Amino acid sequence: SVDVGGQPNALNLAIQKPEFALITTDSGIVLLHNSKVISTTKVNYTITSSSVSPDGTEAVVGAQDGKLRIYSITGDMLTEEALLEKHRGAITSIHYSPDVSMFASADSNREAVVWDRGSREVLSVFNY
Repeated sequence: SVDVGGQPNALNLAIQKPEFALITTDSGIVLLHNSKVISTTKVNYTITSSSVSPDGTEAVVGAQDGKLRIYSITGDMLTEEALLEKHRGAITSIHYSPDVSMFASADSNREAVVWDRGSREVLSVFNY
């Protein structure tokens, strides 16, 4: 049992680093190493979804405001690298592609966006 300071809304495991996990609550990002909290970052936006790269070096965090925040992860340090704005609704899901060259995000307005991970450009938009 690990206290992460609130109700988790996402639990993300780094496939290539099974000892590493990223957990988000509505107001914070928690990094775990071997089930021990190594970092807690409070945010001033409401987190609704998140995903971590397989190697544990990057996280994409989605929010109620429809924005995606890209964070780099180095040890116990979390650094915001970019803010992506394309969605019109709260982010409901985020996933990396199998080759990790892209990631996709979906929102409450039934829109999915495919992003290029390197350039952070929009590749495709799907409306359902």
